[in-house]
Amino acid sequence: MNEIEKLILPFEEEVINILKFYNDSSYSPYSNFKVSACLVIRKNDKIVYIGGTNVENSSYGLSICAERNAVFRAIAERMNPLDYEIVWLFLSLYVPVEKFITPCGACRQVISEFVEDIPIIIYNKKFNKKTLFLREIFKEKFSPSDLK
Repeated sequence: MNEIEKLILPFEEEVINILKFYNDSSYSPYSNFKVSACLVIRKNDKIVYIGGTNVENSSYGLSICAERNAVFRAIAERMNPLDYEIVWLFLSLYVPVEKFITPCGACRQVISEFVEDIPIIIYNKKFNKKTLFLREIFKEKFSPSDLK
């Protein structure tokens, strides 16, 4: 067990319950690939869980991934990571397959808008887990400085 997994151990049961709930909420009639995500934000002693699920549309470009759904919900719930003195924040991603699936490029870009790096805990359908860091899977990002 790595250091991040030790840190999340006290919260893991709640995270898994949230992931299961949002996985059941998935609207994925085209791919039948249900994905859920849970952001965990800690500020001082306050822990906030923000869940999200994928929502598909027959016009695929209008679909949204679980990870972006969770990030956008965090913003809507006034949990903007930029406004918090973040002790840690991580994304737990649950997918109903045996292999570990990482966030897509769009989700990586959205997450990187708010944090430079976070651990991403990925669970497969057996709830085995793998920990990656955003910096490992997203080395070059588009940033505000690119607009100047």
